[in-house]
Amino acid sequence: MSSRAGNPKDGLSAFRARADNLLIGTLGVHFMVCLVAAALTDSWVPALGVGLPAFLVPLLISRSAAGQLVTRIAVACAAMIFAALLIHQTRGVIESHFGIFVLLAFLVLYCDWRPLVAAAALIAVHHLSFAWLQATGAGVYVFPEFDGVGRVLVHAAYVVVETGLLCYIAGILRGLVQDGMTVSSFALRVADGHLDYAFDPKQLESRPLLAAVARMQDELRSTVSEARNTADSLKSLAARLQATSREIADGVGEQHSSTSAMAAAVEEMTVSINHITDNASDARRLSSDSSEAAAQGSKVVKAAVGEMSGIAGVIGTAVERVEALGRESERAAEVVGIIKGIADQTNLLALNAAIEAARAGELGRGFAVVADEVRKLAERTTTATDEIGRMMNDMRSAKESVLDCIETAVSRVNVGVAHAGAAGDSIDLITGRAGGVGEIVNNISDALVEQSTAAQEIARHVEHISSMADRSASATQGIAGEAEALLSNAQALHGALERFRL
Repeated sequence: MSSRAGNPKDGLSAFRARADNLLIGTLGVHFMVCLVAAALTDSWVPALGVGLPAFLVPLLISRSAAGQLVTRIAVACAAMIFAALLIHQTRGVIESHFGIFVLLAFLVLYCDWRPLVAAAALIAVHHLSFAWLQATGAGVYVFPEFDGVGRVLVHAAYVVVETGLLCYIAGILRGLVQDGMTVSSFALRVADGHLDYAFDPKQLESRPLLAAVARMQDELRSTVSEARNTADSLKSLAARLQATSREIADGVGEQHSSTSAMAAAVEEMTVSINHITDNASDARRLSSDSSEAAAQGSKVVKAAVGEMSGIAGVIGTAVERVEALGRESERAAEVVGIIKGIADQTNLLALNAAIEAARAGELGRGFAVVADEVRKLAERTTTATDEIGRMMNDMRSAKESVLDCIETAVSRVNVGVAHAGAAGDSIDLITGRAGGVGEIVNNISDALVEQSTAAQEIARHVEHISSMADRSASATQGIAGEAEALLSNAQALHGALERFRL
């Protein structure tokens, strides 16, 4: 809705009221000049009798009708009265007539042709009447000497020309002052946030200044409208940016928590991997020890097999010589002694094999069984040799029985050799598998070392990610603060633009 901020005529009246004060001050200066002239020419009576009323009357009128036409006419007439008074006091010198033209120029401040015409008419009447009175010797002066009406007409012509020009200038000044007042009213309306000032279309056609201001108002209205729309968009965008920054801040916080938990999990995994690596190293050492023990057991079994083969050979020899036992009883006793020694040694070897098998644990369990059988066989061999010793005295009578026992011993030795061979093969297999297990354990240990290194690298990356998350959180908080400031500024801008009424 458009409205007017104020009537330019009211502003013109205020301007004319200020002109009243200025011109009345000028009248006061002229009154002082007249008093000085009175002191120089001893003309106190006209100076006080005419000058004082000419100053006081417009002063009193201006107090009740400031800026009004009556005050302007009174001031204009008083100005011409002071000009006429000074002409009279100086006995009509030409220079004193210049005051008329100066005071007429001052009256242009009223931006009104009527005070100018009134002043010109009054001074014209003054010149005509006082020139006639001067010619009749009435004691008043217009010119130093009256030499006819021609000089009066010349002066009147100058006054008419100047008055006409001043009236034209006053009209122009009135338009400029009114334009200025209109622009001032428009500026006050704009300062109050109103961009709905209604200019008179007729004035816009003849007053370029008002037309330019009207165009400026249209451009300003359009600019404010666009700025308001932009402020609304900026406000909405700032609100969305603030919400988004808060969501990002929450996400970064969750990411920071996740990376912290991941870092702790990776650290725990690294500790577990290191522990497993240590266990794998221990397993590798145990596997190596088991391989060595199995190899040693294999050697012992092979030695036992060799010894048993030797026993089988000895028993075979004993079979061949059984027929000569009677004749070879002493040599048989020696052979029995040898057999007993071998049995004792076999028993010792079997005991050692059992001990080594026990050290091998699960891998040596089969070998322990074989060693136990060997030990039992050695014990039986000892028993057999003892029995052979007892039977030495009855050898001749128990030849067949001895042969049977020898055959039984040979059979058992062969079985023991077979068992010992099987035990050796088993131990060889255990040794090979233990070596394979050791290699696998080595591979596992190497893989765990690599995994530990990779876990440490992952831990460093996770720590770096956590650090980046911290920086991102700080940056996001900064963005959130900037977004909040942007929203505050957008709201302030929106509030400022809301002041304007389009």
